[in-house]
Amino acid sequence: MCCASSTDWRRHYNDDRPHSAIGYNVPSALHLPGGVFSPPPRPRPKAPASNGP
Repeated sequence: MCCASSTDWRRHYNDDRPHSAIGYNVPSALHLPGGVFSPPPRPRPKAPASNGP
């Protein structure tokens, strides 16, 4: 891989090459389990009701 582009290298490093530190998995399998890119957003907490004057 001496002359491959950085995109090719990154794809190989993250998608093809297993890493011993993470149980011989590929990094993308840990970051994108089941193809999900991010968890759904959490609902915002509601502001407490004010006890006006």
